[in-house]
Amino acid sequence: MDKLDKLDKYETHEKEFQAELTAYTVCSHFGIDTSDYSLKYLHDWSQNKTLKDKKQLLKEVRETTVAYIEILEETLINEREVESKDQQIMQIQLYIFINLTMNLKNVF
Repeated sequence: MDKLDKLDKYETHEKEFQAELTAYTVCSHFGIDTSDYSLKYLHDWSQNKTLKDKKQLLKEVRETTVAYIEILEETLINEREVESKDQQIMQIQLYIFINLTMNLKNVF
């Protein structure tokens, strides 16, 4: 699904099915409920349509989902680390500010 050589392999309804199922699964993994929209969308795109190679379609959805989740989790972990470092810097700056303020009071 994420490779250019597979773009022409499927018909539009199959691509839409894969894309929405991937989005739905990734969102579900992160606790985002898109079922009201996604399930209707999946139904509409697959209604009265034949999915030629269901096993391959679902295999590619799974592979893409795993890849997206790994990327998103790594990104979230990196952002948390940056936020943690920013908080540590702010705490150090506050500590320095308080100490400078206290020292200045002692001077005057």
